[in-house]
Amino acid sequence: ECLRILEENSQAGDRAEYFDLILMDIQMPVLDGIEASKIIIQKIQEGTMYKVPIITITANKMEQKDKEYYKQCGIFECLEKPLREAELQDFLGKLGESSFSIVKTRTMSG
Repeated sequence: ECLRILEENSQAGDRAEYFDLILMDIQMPVLDGIEASKIIIQKIQEGTMYKVPIITITANKMEQKDKEYYKQCGIFECLEKPLREAELQDFLGKLGESSFSIVKTRTMSG
């Protein structure tokens, strides 16, 4: 569903809604979050979708090698469940200071 919405949105021109980030669950029934993220990242690299940070969420305990793999896939960050509001707010504050600031995500070329 996320891919469909983003695809339709990227073709909407002036009517497009811009998303500041994507929260993607790693384990989903049809297409897992890693594969869905790779598709989105490929579209960003092709210039057919605007640049938006992808944050994955998992219920699994992550080791450093897992985090490194996600980053190699182009995922900005991976957070573990249960996700607490204070933790999410802290992370979003750091995200605003990164190269993925809201202003930069609003262009197709990033």
